[in-house]
Amino acid sequence: MQIERKKYFINAHEIPSRTFGPVTIFDLRETDLLPHDYQERMKSLAQHAELVEMKGGADPSSLESPGTIVPYRVVDGETIRNLPDGVWLDDLYRGAFTQLASQLSGEKMAPSTDIKSGANLNVVGRGHRYELHKDTNPLTGLLYPDSVRKGEGGVLSVQVDNNVELRISPQEGMLLLSALDQTPHQVLVYTGRVPRLSGVMNFFPQGKEPQRRPTLTRHVLNTQ
Repeated sequence: MQIERKKYFINAHEIPSRTFGPVTIFDLRETDLLPHDYQERMKSLAQHAELVEMKGGADPSSLESPGTIVPYRVVDGETIRNLPDGVWLDDLYRGAFTQLASQLSGEKMAPSTDIKSGANLNVVGRGHRYELHKDTNPLTGLLYPDSVRKGEGGVLSVQVDNNVELRISPQEGMLLLSALDQTPHQVLVYTGRVPRLSGVMNFFPQGKEPQRRPTLTRHVLNTQ
């Protein structure tokens, strides 16, 4: 099956946004970037998610206590880019979202050369969370298809410093670009009935992507 790919050219100043410390939030609902059925497509992708059990301390990025097990499900980038319901996300990651990342950071950014880890779909089910960690890349993108209701948890908790915690609740059509490689953060326990989905994208300064640690790939994707 031949999959049609789309190119995007955008200006960050034309998209409503707010910045809170190391996190900038873009509201994509009024843009033409997202397919009209992107929510359904992301839910369809979630059906391909595989279980991963992250083990505290298994990789230096993890800030969980040794022995802690944090299960979640994930669709890797290779799967995403080869599915009709996922190619749009891969295109946005390598096109418009990389442009936004470059404009926000003030330097030329690039998507990861590691296809599997470049753009993933994280799936957090009821009663689960995502581990406390620091990112291994200087800029990360998070795309949310659905809003999390008040009282359902699942917020992104960012420990900006010893006295300031930033809590962001996912909202429909929200894109976060965050510089959290030096900042501890996690997804708090989610209690909603439908899975909490987020498209996760890694960006690096062009030509400066470090070699990915095998322990990191095993830790977050359960693959070599």
